Amino acid sequence: METLNDNKVVIGLSGGVDSATAALLLLNKGYDVHALYLIVKKNDTEHEEANKIAEKLGICIKVLDVSDDFDEKVIKYFIDRHNEGMVPSPCIVCNREIKFKYLLDEANKIGAKYIATGHYAQIIELDGKKYVGMSKNRHKDQSYMLANLTVEQVNRLILPLEKFSDKESIREIAKDIDRDVSNKRDSQELCFVSPDITHIDYLKTRGVDIKSGKYVDKNGNVLGSNPGYQSYTIGQRKRLNIALGKRMFVTKIDSSKNEVTLGTNDELFIKKAFTRHNNIIVNHGEFDVKIRSSSGTVKGKIVNYSKENDLLEIEFSEPVRAVTPGQFLVIYKDDVVMGIGEICNDTTI
Repeated sequence: METLNDNKVVIGLSGGVDSATAALLLLNKGYDVHALYLIVKKNDTEHEEANKIAEKLGICIKVLDVSDDFDEKVIKYFIDRHNEGMVPSPCIVCNREIKFKYLLDEANKIGAKYIATGHYAQIIELDGKKYVGMSKNRHKDQSYMLANLTVEQVNRLILPLEKFSDKESIREIAKDIDRDVSNKRDSQELCFVSPDITHIDYLKTRGVDIKSGKYVDKNGNVLGSNPGYQSYTIGQRKRLNIALGKRMFVTKIDSSKNEVTLGTNDELFIKKAFTRHNNIIVNHGEFDVKIRSSSGTVKGKIVNYSKENDLLEIEFSEPVRAVTPGQFLVIYKDDVVMGIGEICNDTTI
């Protein structure tokens, strides 16, 4: 590895407005900017947009096909979690295992000290250590998606959009690159699933055998049939296609029995959650907690943590609705990420 250059940075350029603006801001600060575009699916054409943006910015870009690695680490995870009756968060896995891994690899190859992306979050330094923090733009905050990065990834990361509190300011800056770039839509969440199909259709194309199952109540009484447990998420009310005379919600998914439990809205509220695959910085105390990317924070306290068994137990200050296995629980202290774990059904410390 070359000696790292403090002025050189590798930015993940996606072809969208956020990463393009982030690259421009880095250039305006005098950085020697190099771009990296990662091909994660076959027949990808979006890299052509990234190439055009790099050309307009006058920076070099490397296009790297990582689709096989993406398949192994992200797609497999996505399929496995659905088959386990969970609701996966592929972006969190992708950021750590693919996007930031390859950014760091490329930075090391060319001697760049820093990596960068167009995410809405902050890098905050406390007592000489760097952490991911919430964005000034609370509506667009993506600190949840970056909560599982490694220490080295965070230490080398620059987030040029961290001080911006609204998207319109970003679009205005992007006009200096190109008006077409400025007007680009925000990217879809699942980059590997076409917006024209459902995730169930996608799972079928990947060879997943979706079998019809049963609806049951909390006592195990059969209420009817469903097209397969992979179709559902905790808290779901629409598209149940069953008439029970009252509003019912998905309260539990059991993959081993191919059963989906239906219950009342009140049954969706719980006071405790358990997580595995933990990346914990502080393992005790009270925190602000997010249970999914789109939710606000709630107060919570870590009541048990077994590093040996990789199981964390957290108690909420008040009951929380639709805590979903497979989603990640992120804990914050003063808007700074202090840990993350994958919500699970296992409660054995």
